[in-house]
Amino acid sequence: MSGSPAHYDMGTLKGSQTLARSGSGGQSSPTPTRSWEPSKGSLCPSAPSVQAHEVDSAARFSDTAQNMRFLPREESFFDDFEKHAAKTVEGCRAFLEMAESATDCGAVSARVKAIESECDHITHGVVARLHRTFITPIDRNDIFRLISKMDDVMDFVEAAAQNLVVYDIHEPTTELAGLARTLMHGAERVLEALSGCAI
Repeated sequence: MSGSPAHYDMGTLKGSQTLARSGSGGQSSPTPTRSWEPSKGSLCPSAPSVQAHEVDSAARFSDTAQNMRFLPREESFFDDFEKHAAKTVEGCRAFLEMAESATDCGAVSARVKAIESECDHITHGVVARLHRTFITPIDRNDIFRLISKMDDVMDFVEAAAQNLVVYDIHEPTTELAGLARTLMHGAERVLEALSGCAI
């Protein structure tokens, strides 16, 4: 006794199964035959649609990664330290000129003021980059403290130069000249210590 083939249409599956019965005992031996083919209107996406979806997702992820970097690249702050130290030496040298000769103090004081403004610009740049850098070459508190203390030195030098002009000092004392010379030597040592430290 033989049975007729049964067909199953499930949208995405077209299968045909033939059951053949043999023997007098009525035992049957199933012989399934299935072919997997996506049919029109199927809810299961075809392979090209899956690939297009993956490409679109990768593009969106790439755009997001460009707009928001979770780990910004490490930036070296030592170049700015060295620039600031060099400007501080320049400012201290100009102040020493005022302390030793006290000639044309107004012009020299204006030069010191300009140098102090450049140092402020470097300091503000370091602090701004510190806030947007995730990984720093050294501890971020050390970076902030170092650049802040270096900027304080130039602030005091600029204030001292202005006081010489305000109080109309024409005959500076040897003590003032000695302090200005010590200040310049200290600034030079700081520059030497920071030179070549960029990583």
